[in-house]
Amino acid sequence: MPAMEQRTIRAWHYRRLADGETALLKSGGVYLSNLEAIRRRLDVQVSARVLSAENADALYAASPFHQQHDSRVGKFWMTSHPLAADDSGVELLLGNWGGEGVYFWLRDAQLVDLVKSFGRPRVIELAVPLRVTRHAYPAAKAVVATFVRAMGCEPDGSAFDLYATSALGADAVLNIHTEGEPDSQYWHAAIR
Repeated sequence: MPAMEQRTIRAWHYRRLADGETALLKSGGVYLSNLEAIRRRLDVQVSARVLSAENADALYAASPFHQQHDSRVGKFWMTSHPLAADDSGVELLLGNWGGEGVYFWLRDAQLVDLVKSFGRPRVIELAVPLRVTRHAYPAAKAVVATFVRAMGCEPDGSAFDLYATSALGADAVLNIHTEGEPDSQYWHAAIR
C-alpha cells in the first residue's frame, strides 16, 4: 500500500457544467464539495442571469448537503475507469446541472426542468495522487486486474469509485471532454 500511495491514478468525473465553470476548472483546478461551494455556483448563475435569485435560493434549500453533511462534504467523487455517457451511474450527473448537491432530491418539476436546461455534459479527466484519496487498495487491485487481463484472463471487476479529500490544482485537470465538441474523442467513443 505505501508504494501505491506514491502513485497517481487517472480518474473521471461526470458533471453538467456551464462554459464559465469549465474555464474555472481549467485555470483553478478542483475544489471539494460543501454548501459554500454550492452557494457560490448558484450565485454565479444568478449573476449570469441563468437563474433567478428565488430559484437559486430554492435549489440551495433543497440541497441534500444540509442533511447529509458528514457523508458528502469535503469530497470530490470520481470513477477509476471511463463510463459510457448513457451509463446509469452517470446519466443523471450529465443530464442535470449542479451535481448531486443540487439536483439529487429535487421534487419541484419547475426546478427539475431548470437544472436540465443549461450547461453541457462534460467528462473531466484527472490525474489524482492516491495520497489524497483513501483508495490505494482498490487501485492496487485494478493494477493486478490489468496484469491479469494482459495475461489473457478475465479478472473480477476492477473499476471503483473514489474521492479526493484535498483540492486538486489546475495541473490535475488533464482534459475536459464536452458533448458536441468535434475534438472530443471521449464522446465519440462513449456514444458508440
